[in-house]
Amino acid sequence: MLEYTLSPASPSSLVDNVTARIRDAILNGQMKPGDHLVERQLAARLEVSNVVVRDAFTRLADEGFVVRLPRRGTFVSSLTPDEVRDLGGIRGVLERYAAELAISRWTPESHAALAEICDWMDEAVAAGDLKRLFELDGAFHEGVWLAARSPALTLLTHNLHSKLSRYMRYGVSAESDVVADIPNAHRRLLELLVIGDPVRAGDAFHHHAVGSSQAMIERMLG
Repeated sequence: MLEYTLSPASPSSLVDNVTARIRDAILNGQMKPGDHLVERQLAARLEVSNVVVRDAFTRLADEGFVVRLPRRGTFVSSLTPDEVRDLGGIRGVLERYAAELAISRWTPESHAALAEICDWMDEAVAAGDLKRLFELDGAFHEGVWLAARSPALTLLTHNLHSKLSRYMRYGVSAESDVVADIPNAHRRLLELLVIGDPVRAGDAFHHHAVGSSQAMIERMLG
């Protein structure tokens, strides 16, 4: 069993808390693809019951962060470069549709919410806070899905984003040019939504999703 730096969970919302702690350990690379997660050992380390960890595993499996194999246990899920490319392509199609749909249902409140997220991204870049920055990246896209007002689309895109999200941080440093451009890249996407051209916005969101996946693959391959 590998040693992980996990502090004890707080007594409130235990399953949510434990799920978030394990998810974050996967996202920041402490728990790596293929690692065997032993329920009783994590329960002891987090000072919770086995049932709480088991429920957290169920949620993480639904989100695509872990896989549960009969008679073998729970493992951090992994993706091959080809799988990342495939998921990125699918996400690109969904992001194009989300942008087109969001434009048809656009409101000033949608604009204000996404603009604020871009401002928060600037703050995260200035602070060198990659965890916060990539959380805001996800929040921006979720804001577009919400603006589209399609629960089915939101569910599909959220699941795809969850599967890919841990690879977004992989190999990225706070000082990289990629990180510095993230707020402006999202401002450009927002500008196209505000302009209201569904073709240009759809193309831009598709390119953004596919390009992000390609960048992940390049980092995975070293």
